[in-house]
Amino acid sequence: MRPDLNSSLLPRKDMRALVAYVDGGSDGNPGPSGIGVVIEGAAAGTIRISRPIGGQDSNVAEYVALMEALQYAISVKAKQLHIYSDSEVVVKQMIGEYKCCSPKLYSLNWTCKSWRDRSAFPCRISRGNKMPRPMRSLI
Repeated sequence: MRPDLNSSLLPRKDMRALVAYVDGGSDGNPGPSGIGVVIEGAAAGTIRISRPIGGQDSNVAEYVALMEALQYAISVKAKQLHIYSDSEVVVKQMIGEYKCCSPKLYSLNWTCKSWRDRSAFPCRISRGNKMPRPMRSLI
């Protein structure tokens, strides 16, 4: 007899492989901050997310942008996600190369790692400083 398979664990044809380019910045550190995210590979076409996030430092803005990409991928049940960020701190903290000592960043790092690890898709984060042209207009 076949074991009972949970249908939610089986791959779905509408699931997508996504590539996300994330960036955050602030005018001053801390200062007025914002994020920009471009996600390619979505069924709805290229997704662009940009918004102000108030007075934060640049590392917080980078993490908030990463969270937006993770939230989107989870919401559309992506089959995989590759994230590119130009933030050395965020990428190296996410892959465990840097220890996260800041209490503010620790909670953001923990949340992002938790979402990544609990997602139903493989997620890879890489450092890349060549943003696609649509991303440059968001920042």
